[in-house]
Formats: sequence, structure tokens, C-alpha cells
Amino acid sequence: MFFRLESPAYGSDYKDTFINGGGKYAYSLPGIECSECGNTWGGWETVPYPCPETMKGDKRLQQHWPIPDTEHHALRAAVLDAVVAEGHSVNNIPMGANFQPLHVRFPSTPRSDFLWPVIGSAIVSPRVKLLFETHGVTGVTFCEVVIDKVGKRDSRGPFPFPSTGEPEDIIEEVSGEQFPDRFGPLYEMVITSESGFPPGVSSSDVCTGCTRENYKENKRRIVLTQEMIPNSDVFTLATTLYIIVNERVQHMIVENRLTNAVLTSMPIESNGKKPAWLRFFSRC
Repeated sequence: MFFRLESPAYGSDYKDTFINGGGKYAYSLPGIECSECGNTWGGWETVPYPCPETMKGDKRLQQHWPIPDTEHHALRAAVLDAVVAEGHSVNNIPMGANFQPLHVRFPSTPRSDFLWPVIGSAIVSPRVKLLFETHGVTGVTFCEVVIDKVGKRDSRGPFPFPSTGEPEDIIEEVSGEQFPDRFGPLYEMVITSESGFPPGVSSSDVCTGCTRENYKENKRRIVLTQEMIPNSDVFTLATTLYIIVNERVQHMIVENRLTNAVLTSMPIESNGKKPAWLRFFSRC
């Protein structure tokens, strides 16, 4: 049995931002203008290592604007060489790679075991990190985040309405603690394993020039099959940003009453039979 791990439904973007804050990577690969498939796009995949020191002066890794494919390939190759030179065992830099560390800002005190300031990733408490590492959970690694701001409000209390009406401006307008790093450490749970392609998507749908998955959305089915499942406790579902956990990890989350997370059962397809949604658990 497998489950999607995600943030709860908060009822409003204001409450979501008030609890989870926001995050930003200082260094990321820019988007790409692909001459082969004609798409201009940017991937999104967090890697568990920092931007190499020798590459931090390259403005393309800070501005994120798309660049021509030939230039992009050369930049990725240069980054890969620099990452390897710093001692990391890496043979590929993914498209849209986000480099460590993640910088986070919270308009309220971060109290939850799981926090969701950026898409496709979770920030976790030391309790979660210790629990997963003690039990040898595979498919994840943990990277400490930089806490740039923590608001003086309690996340369990009412949220303020920003003057602009924009939820993200709550972070800007609240008064911050003088020493936000005292609310750490907090860790980004970086997913290092991925499933095979879901039904309706194949390797022939992937552009050889930029690796974009050019499948037809109405043919892709968001399910799991036995052939897709990697040998890890946690993984992302290919072509999505879904975080998937197995039953062992689900039990850890439920039994330890880890907060601010939802677990929704993932349908399992077998022998062409339509899958069933099996089970749902939520705790905020």
C-alpha cells in the first residue's frame, strides 16, 4: 500500500502562508529554449548538494531566465564538472536543479513537524529527521535550511490580512524575531528516488534535446503499477511533484502523530483492472 504525502487543505491561501511561509533557492539552473521540440520551459527538481563555489558568480544561476539550448547544455556540463570536483558522486544535473540550501521565511512560529513553503518538497522538524534516519527510511536525505525570518505571531492563532490583499505579503508585513535561526534547525526532506513512468507515458514521449516529457495529458493516468515502484520507502511519482511513501512510513507518521500532513492512498493498478482509492488519513 502506498500513500501520497502532502499538505492539508487550509481553507484559504492566507492560512496556508501563515503556517507554512515561503521559500527560495538562491541558485537554480535556468530554463531552456529547446530547438528540438520548440518548447521554452524550466524544470523543478531539488538536489541534495550546494551550487559549486566556482559557479556562484554565474548570474544565469541566479536569474533563472530561459537560455538557448546549446548554452544550457554547456552550462549544465560546467556545473556537473564543478559539483564532481567538490567531491559529490553525481553523474547528471537534472533540468531545473535547485541547489542547497533553501532559504525559508515564516510569518509565524514554525511549530509543525511538516511545513510546505515550496512546491514538491517538505520542510521537517528534527523529530522527523531523527525518526526517519533511526528507522533507515530510504529515498530521502535531509539538508538544513537557512531561516531568514520568523514572525512574532503564534501559528496556532488567527492570521493577519495583508494591506495588499496578497497572501504572500503576510510574510513581508509581520514583525520578525531578532534571531530567527534560534527556531532551527529545520531540514528540507529532499527526495532522491523516482518511480517509473505512469500508464500513458513512455520514454518515447521525452524530448532527447531537453528531456521535457511531451505526453498527452488526457492519456496519462495518475496511478501506480508494480512495474513503476522503485526499491525505496519514499519516492516521487514520475511526471508529477507527488511525494509517495510506503505503508511503513505511513505507519511512522500516524503512530508518532506527526503534524501538518495529509496521507491519501494511491490507487494500485493490477492486470489492467481499474484501481480503487483505498484509504485516507489526515492530521494537522
